[in-house]
Amino acid sequence: MTDAALLARRDILDSFLAFAAELNVHRVAVAGHRRRSRPAAEAAGEGGGDADALPEFLLEAPVGVTEVAARDGELAPMAPVDADIILDRLQQFLESDARQFGRRATDFMLAQYREAQYAMVALADDVFLHELDWPGREQWREALLEQRIFNSRLAGDRIFERIDRLLAAGDRRLLQLAAVYLCILSLGFRGRHRGPGGEAAVRGYAQRLFELLSGREPELLGDFVTTTRPLVPAAYAHTVVGDISRRRRVHPRWPAIVAAVVVGWLLVGQGVWMLTSSPTAEAADSVIRAAGESR
Repeated sequence: MTDAALLARRDILDSFLAFAAELNVHRVAVAGHRRRSRPAAEAAGEGGGDADALPEFLLEAPVGVTEVAARDGELAPMAPVDADIILDRLQQFLESDARQFGRRATDFMLAQYREAQYAMVALADDVFLHELDWPGREQWREALLEQRIFNSRLAGDRIFERIDRLLAAGDRRLLQLAAVYLCILSLGFRGRHRGPGGEAAVRGYAQRLFELLSGREPELLGDFVTTTRPLVPAAYAHTVVGDISRRRRVHPRWPAIVAAVVVGWLLVGQGVWMLTSSPTAEAADSVIRAAGESR
């Protein structure tokens, strides 16, 4: 396959988008179940006011609300929130997608896809371990999706090592993989950079990935960077429940974030840049080889 053809493809990114949608179904189900099962007093505390100080009529539930909510639940049942079931479903999704991808992919594309799938797994583990406070967290910790699929528990470090190698290679044939990495950072993956001072490092990675995708400095993109920069804000909190101040922080808006990254991917014009340097190609190949050898 020619370099131009590689640049024009979006199949790896399409696979990521499909997985992100599946992951979000379970993420929303867990968050929704946690809200529904929370004690009434705790839920009332999120409103920011003292219930006893409200006019009495405001405390009365509208007629029929309970019945309507029950009927709505029957019409649109939530996905299961059991950790083992979610792990099984995500694993099955990834394995099925890998089989389909393998039927049509070149060796080079398959190697990139495997790297992208590792990033997908890392994001899933981060979401269910750190973004969501739920009963299945410890069960998930004992059986990471990464452990199931890649037989390792090192994604917190390895993802950033992979990004370093990709950025050092600077190969435009790896743009889809770069877009996937930008997506997972935008959706909250932090790995070893979770904690004090980590947001600055993550922002730096995101900006460098954006520069690779766009072919220019983020600051030179005008209005477009205003849209994309909030994808990795320093203020993101990734725990759904906790003290009131943390609950009120803004969480990543998954559909908007993924859409913005994809729009950016389309705007920067895949296929505009041609690969002209054999040393660059060799560097990219070394990224793929090193990734395979270290697993």
